Amino acid sequence: MKGVVCSHLYSIEEQRTANGSTMAIKDLVNGAIGKGLNVEVVIRFFPLVSRKGVFFPRKRSCGPVTVYDVPKVGFRDFYLKFLTGFILRIMGFSGRYDFALCHMCSNFEPSYELLNKKNVQKHYFVVHSSDLKTKNIQACLHRADKVFARSMPLASQVESVFGVRVDGVIYSGIDESLIVENRPHELSNKTLRIVMACVFLPLKNIESCLDACAKIVGLGFDVSIELYGDGPLRKNIISKIDDLGLGAVVNMHGFQPRSSVMNAMRKADLFLMPSSPETFGLAFLEAMASGCVVIGHKGWGIDGIVEDGRNGYLVGDAAPRNIAEKIIHYLSNDDRQVMHDESIRTALSYTKEKSYDNLVQLIEGN
Repeated sequence: MKGVVCSHLYSIEEQRTANGSTMAIKDLVNGAIGKGLNVEVVIRFFPLVSRKGVFFPRKRSCGPVTVYDVPKVGFRDFYLKFLTGFILRIMGFSGRYDFALCHMCSNFEPSYELLNKKNVQKHYFVVHSSDLKTKNIQACLHRADKVFARSMPLASQVESVFGVRVDGVIYSGIDESLIVENRPHELSNKTLRIVMACVFLPLKNIESCLDACAKIVGLGFDVSIELYGDGPLRKNIISKIDDLGLGAVVNMHGFQPRSSVMNAMRKADLFLMPSSPETFGLAFLEAMASGCVVIGHKGWGIDGIVEDGRNGYLVGDAAPRNIAEKIIHYLSNDDRQVMHDESIRTALSYTKEKSYDNLVQLIEGN
């Protein structure tokens, strides 16, 4: 089987950039190619005009694939198929493919309209969390030959809300070398060590986490917070830290190399990121691989991998009191070591190699 991947999330960078560009899709696709998945082409559809300006077509080689950057000619959800298709073809795209694996509605729609039957026999739709609010999702779901989701909770939402069967979960994994073999755990000097690492966006609920931590400090516990990342809410977060009197508690590091973040995780007790919505969140797995106990959000990305009270915690909503309750439960748990051990054991089930094999099996098994 020969296929094409359609995803503007396939990065042309060699590593994650400061603006938060993810490497997850690129890593997953390239890894599956290494396992025998026959993909030679990636098409990245973008709006012709956006806040960043005019998007121009471009063709380039990127590792094992040829990447076509294609502007969608039109306005908002309406684009001219003829002109967009013409641009794709004058760039040199041609051939027959057995499947197109399309991430998100914004890539599935143009691929289906332009390539269906002419170039591609079957279209597979990979649902991300942001698709749930897209008005065209139902059309994409019903047009797709197969539907996949990026996480188990997302698959459940698609099936319950839209009544469409999800054919599998295409998850991402972590380097097995990142997983610590064992980590005897003890609160160092009775100080609770917390790490957070993310782009500073509203959905990450950073301010709620800070409010929760302030409650813990108010109860008399010593807390140390290492905060990695940056983004639109930076000023708000700095103000929140000042307002809560956490200046001596929170250490802000900005964006740092992954090795620095991983080193902090290996020293921490808890990793906080109750994101909602969240497609998956590799940072959770990296934290669990480091031996952290994580606090995530029920019903999103990490739910199903994290089981509340066994290998981490889940909150029903990210209100500060709910996050604080989970932290207090952790502090009062005499079997904390068991939770840390379970975190590491869980991470072993979600390595990159296993995610590559999973993707190949889902495609070749269909």
